[in-house]
Amino acid sequence: MMLWHFCESCLNELTNSVQLQDFRTQDTPGRKQREVVTGSNFGPKKRPAFFVGCVAQAIIHGTLNPTTGTRATLLVYDLSFFSYRSVRIKAANIHFEFRSKDGIAGAGPLVHKMAPFATHTMMETTALVTGTVEVSGVVSGGAAVNVQAGGKYGKTVEKTETYAAEVTGNRPPDAWGNHFEVSWSLKENQLQPRGIVRQMRTCILLTRKTDQDFQLVPTIEATPNFSGWLGSLRSTRPPDDPVTFDPEYDPYNQLGFEIDRWNLDKAPLESLWDCTFHHSFGNAVKASKAGMSMLEEVKGGGGGN
Repeated sequence: MMLWHFCESCLNELTNSVQLQDFRTQDTPGRKQREVVTGSNFGPKKRPAFFVGCVAQAIIHGTLNPTTGTRATLLVYDLSFFSYRSVRIKAANIHFEFRSKDGIAGAGPLVHKMAPFATHTMMETTALVTGTVEVSGVVSGGAAVNVQAGGKYGKTVEKTETYAAEVTGNRPPDAWGNHFEVSWSLKENQLQPRGIVRQMRTCILLTRKTDQDFQLVPTIEATPNFSGWLGSLRSTRPPDDPVTFDPEYDPYNQLGFEIDRWNLDKAPLESLWDCTFHHSFGNAVKASKAGMSMLEEVKGGGGGN
């Protein structure tokens, strides 16, 4: 499910000026293991304010290792958070819950490992912060001191604080200590608000007791800033259909390298997950065709018959 959270004022103004893409990602009858978990625009289709997507890069069923033969499944997903027209996404929350084939919570496969896990910081910045603290007794030297009533003093102090964009991953347990869920929280750098990461690759390694089908129930929340022309709006979107997995399916792998399906515990989750704010092209010059200049190509010299 995708949820968009906005402030309360000027509801009518934004409703008249911005079109909502009010749809959910659905399965056709009988379809399993769809690659696109979700993909949604906010705003007019041709000029959206932002886009949030989640697409599978690997769905591999096998075993944890050849020795134990424990059934396992590796899932790798690429998440995208694209914003346009001075809009930025300040925060996002991703939550995946694994259930039985009938959608029963607490009866699906268990999350054995995930990546990223714990808190990872990036794009760090520092700031010098000045404040006043109240102290008792005599203070000498250093910072400026102002005498206060009752023998207390206000002491001006300076300290350096560090700010960073954050990605936090967790697999929260249920009341019995079982891990049926994974979640990621993304936050922008508050000192330099430039939005959250634009793309993130996540990895989930599951263990299964059976070869029966199971479900993934996705929930994604995105919080944009919506400055200026957008006004404000509170909108909820219908939930995406759960993704049904069939352990009898052949491996789906778009990673560009092989993964041993019978030894999934050796899959390089820590080196496989990744995130980025942008891609940089240092010398973005397109090569011409057979010595033809770009100007000639634009004029029609490179056209076909």
